[in-house]
Amino acid sequence: ASMLDPGPPPTRIQLHPAAPEKAAKKLNKQVIVALPQAERDIDSDGIALLFNGREIRYLSGVRWTTTVPMMVQRDLIDALIISEGLRGVADEAAGISSNAKILCDIKQFSLRYESETAPPTAWFVATFRIVDQNNGRVLDSKAIDITVPAFSTETAALVQACETALS
Repeated sequence: ASMLDPGPPPTRIQLHPAAPEKAAKKLNKQVIVALPQAERDIDSDGIALLFNGREIRYLSGVRWTTTVPMMVQRDLIDALIISEGLRGVADEAAGISSNAKILCDIKQFSLRYESETAPPTAWFVATFRIVDQNNGRVLDSKAIDITVPAFSTETAALVQACETALS
C-alpha cells in the first residue's frame, strides 16, 4: 500500500502582484485578454527551475494554483480593471464585444539558478501585442525581460521574487 501512496498533496501558491496606479485618462474602449501562449514546460502549474540555462526542473511539493498562462491572464485582467483606464476588460470566454484583444507569448517564467547552492533569480520574459478587433492590425507591442533576485533559497523568498517579477 505504501507504494501507491502519493504522499502529501503539494502546497498551492497564489501570487499577488502589486496593484498598478490608476490610469490618468479613461478610454471608452473594451478589451479582451486572450489566454497567453507558452511552451509546455511553462504551461504548467509547476514552479519551473532553470539550471545551466537549459535544464528544467520543478520545485518539489509546491505548485501554483493554476497554470502559468492562466495566472498571467488573470493578473493582467485584474491590473487593467484596477487601473480603471478602460470601459471594460474580460477574458475571451466572457463573450463581450471588444475594440481590441491583448495577445501574450510567455517565453520564460522560471527561477534561474547560476549554481545549485546560490539563491536563484526569478525570470519573466513575454511579448504583448494589442490587436484591433475590427481589422486585425497590431496597434502596439511590448517585449519584456524582467529579472528579480531571490534573497534566499527558501520557498517564501522564491515566491516573493516571482511575484515581484510578475508585477
